[in-house]
Amino acid sequence: MLGKSSRRLLKDTLRFAKIKLVYSRITLTKWTTLYFFVALLYCIVLVVLQGITLSENTRAVGILDGLLQSGHIPSKGLVVIKIGNALEMCRDLPSQPDSDCSVIDGTDLNTRNTLTTLQLETEPPSKHCLQSLIWLDDTLRDSMREDIVTLIFHIWLFLLSFAAILNESLPHLGAALAGHVLVTAWAGYRLRSSRSVQNLYNAFIVQGPCGTDFLGDWWSLRQSHTWQIPVITLNVVGFLLTTFFSVRLYKVYAAQTFKRVGASRQIHTVYKLVLLLSVCLQLAGFFAVASTGMWIDKASTGVIKRVAKHLNLYRAVFCTMAALELPWVILGWRSVRKEQRRQFIVFWSLSLLLLIAASAIFASPVYIFIFQNWPFFANMTIVSYVLTVATTALGIVCRIHFGRGLPEFLKEKDELEGADFAPVYISFDKEKAGPSPVEKRSVDQGADFAPLEKRVNFDIPSSPVEESIEHVESLAVPHLPYLKSPEPTYQSQSRQRTETSSVYSDIMRDTIKLSSTPPVAQAGGVLADRISISTTTSSSPSEPTPKIGSPSSPKSRIGLPSNPKIGRSPSKSSI
Repeated sequence: MLGKSSRRLLKDTLRFAKIKLVYSRITLTKWTTLYFFVALLYCIVLVVLQGITLSENTRAVGILDGLLQSGHIPSKGLVVIKIGNALEMCRDLPSQPDSDCSVIDGTDLNTRNTLTTLQLETEPPSKHCLQSLIWLDDTLRDSMREDIVTLIFHIWLFLLSFAAILNESLPHLGAALAGHVLVTAWAGYRLRSSRSVQNLYNAFIVQGPCGTDFLGDWWSLRQSHTWQIPVITLNVVGFLLTTFFSVRLYKVYAAQTFKRVGASRQIHTVYKLVLLLSVCLQLAGFFAVASTGMWIDKASTGVIKRVAKHLNLYRAVFCTMAALELPWVILGWRSVRKEQRRQFIVFWSLSLLLLIAASAIFASPVYIFIFQNWPFFANMTIVSYVLTVATTALGIVCRIHFGRGLPEFLKEKDELEGADFAPVYISFDKEKAGPSPVEKRSVDQGADFAPLEKRVNFDIPSSPVEESIEHVESLAVPHLPYLKSPEPTYQSQSRQRTETSSVYSDIMRDTIKLSSTPPVAQAGGVLADRISISTTTSSSPSEPTPKIGSPSSPKSRIGLPSNPKIGRSPSKSSI
């Protein structure tokens, strides 16, 4: 068991290793470093500005709530904008037969009484003025929900960018870039929406039943200080910088992914489909959760709850959909990248369930009313639905390509990325790549792959008999041909001799009987057989090896190691 100090040291070491890994990934290239700091600065500045906007909207809602609580207005009612440029007070949804909608006095632009409007400046807010303020209060609350979603989205974008650098992930990089496109478009849309609400406020309320601007210079401060100049400018500049750095990082990560392992072109095609699926999956998950949360909050706390029917059923459906989003994203990511067929069945079943629920909810009058009167929520819902459909379709395409070797490709890529050495790029051009490591080894170390008969050591000192044998073998080795199926009488193993070895240690040798007067080895004796066998198995059929005792053969050393003699070839008769 480790002591407390040892465990603390181990934790500190692991923590330092993680910090070192993060630092190495951020400083991998100058583009990764610039991308990280631009994303961090962009997130901090936009979150601060979005927080200021949220606080200003909260202040305006507080002013309106104080006015509404001071007056006496009906507990039930829904204020909507009539197509004919007027505000209407309805007891139910306008699409329902029992809605009982009536135009609020002083809000109809066609029949407005200017004198009455001017007289309201010195009087407390009237009933009709308070009814018109219900619409503004509900609209600004929607703007607060938009601020919260946008603020969270900026943080989510930074986390995607950080994950893209830390994991060198192309899906996170693509999702972050697509998110910057959407958030820049939202900033422009919200500026236009804010001006539209201001114009309606001036037309229906200030110049209508109230005759007084309760918010003062709030609109001008909101647009000039928090929307028009900083937010739009920063979003555009941030989008351009992010696009430039994303293209640079894509070239680096794509080169490491597609060239490092050396997979086929078919695997590259499948991997690109998986990348596109991963991008759609991450974006669809965020937009689905965001749109679901916005609808639940509005239906539970807004004025719509006064006229909504079956609200508890809608809450249960949307809460179930929101709870299924996270498992849906995880299953989609794992099942496709690892080709896990059972998990893919669960993922695709959840995709169908989410699509059916998202389509069936449009049959709800409450949902349709919110969808038609809240443009930001409508955009979020449409984007979420389109991404869910695209994810489901791409999932089917990726399932068709199962079994092409994608898990092995990703596993090898992850192992190379996690290794502590530079990546190795494999070339398929043999002329440019040169010999393989095995071929190079066979060329550089060809003696290791040579036949056993050729591995003869000529430098080790030996006894006179061994020198005679090696002399005969050295004459035969240069003329050795390649024999496909040699069939010798018996095959002796070529062994490297040492200084302490001798003919007596040869286990393949026949038994030698010693006497007080050792005879001289005969031509047909053991030693002659040894020499003849060695020369027979080593010689070429086309070029016969000179035999011992022939006229052309040199003088050989015969006899035992203890009594060697040099002379002519002895006769076959016993001496």
